[in-house]
Amino acid sequence: MVSACDGDRIELKRPEAAEDLEDGRLSALDGARRRERMAPDEEASRRRCRDLHAGSVAYAARVLLYNSAVSGNCYKVRLLFAQLGLEYETEEVSVVERSNRAELLGELNPGLRVPTLVLDDGRSLGESNAILWYFGDGTQYLPEDPYERAQVLQWQFFEQYSHEPFIAVARFWKAYSGKPEEFERQRERLLAGGYAALDALERGLAEREFLVGDRYSLADISLYAYTHVAHEGDFALSGYPAIRAWLDRVAAQPGHVPIDA
Repeated sequence: MVSACDGDRIELKRPEAAEDLEDGRLSALDGARRRERMAPDEEASRRRCRDLHAGSVAYAARVLLYNSAVSGNCYKVRLLFAQLGLEYETEEVSVVERSNRAELLGELNPGLRVPTLVLDDGRSLGESNAILWYFGDGTQYLPEDPYERAQVLQWQFFEQYSHEPFIAVARFWKAYSGKPEEFERQRERLLAGGYAALDALERGLAEREFLVGDRYSLADISLYAYTHVAHEGDFALSGYPAIRAWLDRVAAQPGHVPIDA
């Protein structure tokens, strides 16, 4: 499926030779054949067309998102797509039952994790923050200034290294794993690490509305995803006034959708 950009209007059109989704998946072989037929400049134009008036990017390909409705990492991608007005397909993947991950994702993502994204030319991309950068680059959600771009990455590395391993893991074991005893077994370690991350986030938001510069960015999307549901992992945010005010500001952004949308 390809699109035509016309001012503020995006039309999605299906070419005669376009392959359809089959069994909810895209064939990597079909994708390779498409890439062989596609000249480099054609591929670049298909990847993105810029809507300069809106300051956003409309992508030429309808994409397939391997998704889990309860995953904060998947929610990051869905939230950005909603704010970009990007259409996409989803295939739901269990975060508990993982026995079919190799069959389902083995040719697409060596990490066998969700979110995994497939473009209609067969190329795939994993890791939530990498997907955010691919679609957010060139939009209002990623700064142009090199230092501020590096700050976005700083917060995203922090999220994956110091925040998600405690807050997201506590939430998973307590609320979604079906094995809450695992949460209790790790409770002290998970809460200590999670509160350390929340302390750092509170300091980062002191006297500022958003994490980077003076506007909402991919950094806010990355940290919002699991912070706003931290209570499901037994974290109390009552002692974090800057975080609570920031959560309200993020939820008030145009195009915002909740995690259970």
